[in-house]
Amino acid sequence: MPRWWIALGLLPLLGQACSSSNAALDAGGEPGPDVVAPDGGLDGVAPDAGLDAVVGDSGRDAADARPTDASPTDSSVGDVSLKPICQGVMPENYTGGPPAADSFIVDSVVELKWKDLQVADADAGNAFPSAAWQPLDNALADANVHGVRLRVMAGIDSPPFVKSLGGYAVSGTYNGTPIDCSAGGIAVVDPQNGASGCVPAFWTTPVLDVYGQLLAHMATSYGSNPKFREVADSACMTVYAEPFVRGHGEPGTVARLYQAGFDITKDQACESAVVTMFQGLAPAFAGTRLSLALNPWDEVLTDGGFTTSWNATYNFVTSQRRILGPLLALQINHLNPGYVCNGGSPSSDEACFMGTVEPPKGAQTWAWSRLAGTGDGGGALDDSLQRGVALGFDFVEVPPEYTQTDPTALHALHDALVANDAGP
Repeated sequence: MPRWWIALGLLPLLGQACSSSNAALDAGGEPGPDVVAPDGGLDGVAPDAGLDAVVGDSGRDAADARPTDASPTDSSVGDVSLKPICQGVMPENYTGGPPAADSFIVDSVVELKWKDLQVADADAGNAFPSAAWQPLDNALADANVHGVRLRVMAGIDSPPFVKSLGGYAVSGTYNGTPIDCSAGGIAVVDPQNGASGCVPAFWTTPVLDVYGQLLAHMATSYGSNPKFREVADSACMTVYAEPFVRGHGEPGTVARLYQAGFDITKDQACESAVVTMFQGLAPAFAGTRLSLALNPWDEVLTDGGFTTSWNATYNFVTSQRRILGPLLALQINHLNPGYVCNGGSPSSDEACFMGTVEPPKGAQTWAWSRLAGTGDGGGALDDSLQRGVALGFDFVEVPPEYTQTDPTALHALHDALVANDAGP
């Protein structure tokens, strides 16, 4: 057991989490013929893959019990004094601060890769090279930056030693291009742009334990800094820090994840484990919030099938809001000029949920290339920000090309976001 659980007083929480979800986290499935063993053969997942429990004949949990209470009103994190939420227009990655014309922008995202931030298990020592954390240190030291959201890209950007945990090596192809995961991990693709790579078995206990080390390092190193406002939940992501996306249903990605033992029950347990870890670390994080990016849930079913469900996300997220309360900031990472609630219910429509859910909440817009594809990049960005204002968002992350827009109009939209109710 990693010592960080004990050092931070999380042993009781770990026991509770394991008793309720250990089977869901660790159950393995039958590998398919494209699963490559660590020795390079075609034998499937290695016998010593570190899978602690196999549930039923299929190796998967049969039940799919989702939470149903959708009342995000209570918090059980104790008397933690919350830091202010990040607000207004935010650059999606800090590069030294905005130009003088956009000096009204005072909060920023810092996006880093897990593989750079942690090079070994924390028990080995010297696991977190200080140089890799320097961009975060720079942003926190910038007098013009008031608040920082840290987004650590896990998934395909996880450390090699994490990808090799459990002996998973599931290679694949996409549009004829090989995705070589023989060194560890499971091949995944985002078909929207073809981005691909190898992810660790993120739903298993060994991987989540190491992610817990990362969170603990953040908490002990930065939690007391009042400008360190939020941490993005990325433990269960694949390509982007949107942990409900599983390849948007890309058949090869779904099949390989399933062959490695993954399904919706493991997915739910993975997402829940992150909230449990963050809840336990809340005192050390000293009011730092957890930010979660929402999508309709890409569900890899227990029979290997696939479906997408917003209602599944709705039920899960509202139940987690009951645990963390306003410590959990919600956002969507695809705000665009057409993002609007067309009269649906919060449980059936994502935009309607985002318009009615309590703050803190916000968004990241489409990439500039996609906004420009509408025929008017700057105008499309302004229109997207107006959608965010109308939905009551507190913040909107924008691509670096935001500097090409009219600063006067941008300033007005920034002020409108700040004027929205940010909650406690």
